Amino acid sequence: MVLLMLLEQLNEGEEIVLPVQENDHRLRVEKISKESLHISKISSPVLDQITKRGKEIYEQDLKRQLEETHRGKYVVINIETGQYVIADTDVEVIEKFREEFPRRQGYFVRVGVPFRA
Repeated sequence: MVLLMLLEQLNEGEEIVLPVQENDHRLRVEKISKESLHISKISSPVLDQITKRGKEIYEQDLKRQLEETHRGKYVVINIETGQYVIADTDVEVIEKFREEFPRRQGYFVRVGVPFRA
């Protein structure tokens, strides 16, 4: 349901990256027009770089501060600048990130909640 909401909110030319955990692939979904999407597989090295940079920023610069005051909230970090947005829900944080940092790569994390693959 959340995925459908996100796809419906994409504007033409915008894209999102989705993890497919069963087989460790990532998909890039780009809205071409109101009726069509372009879906492509992302190579692991690109995603590995995004994940590595995002984890570095979170662990070194943000973790301590955010876990004291925002545990359980959702954060998306701009991996180029270290700036971030924070929200109560995953949908809200993605929307905020897309508004503030259009066409930028982000690292998604839930504060104080370990990732389970």
